[in-house]
Amino acid sequence: MYTLLLTYEERMAIDWVGNRYDNGNNLYKILWGYCETIPENADWNSREDITFQISESSAWAINDNGDRENYLWPCFSSAFAQKMQSFCDNIV
Repeated sequence: MYTLLLTYEERMAIDWVGNRYDNGNNLYKILWGYCETIPENADWNSREDITFQISESSAWAINDNGDRENYLWPCFSSAFAQKMQSFCDNIV
């Protein structure tokens, strides 16, 4: 299992990207729709940080999203893009 902590601002960045790039709605679907363990009572729109427990297959799906965008993580802040890149770089 992999973990990924996302702040409210990072989740809102994913929402803002939407259908423009794979790091928008497609990333949301992996995290919220297919992620194996979402904390009980978690709310995507909450101002609370959410730590996702991500299976290897879902981690590779996140990596595939990054790959389709040449790991540029379009429209993400540089810190958030680096966080996502670091996540992908640590998948084994």
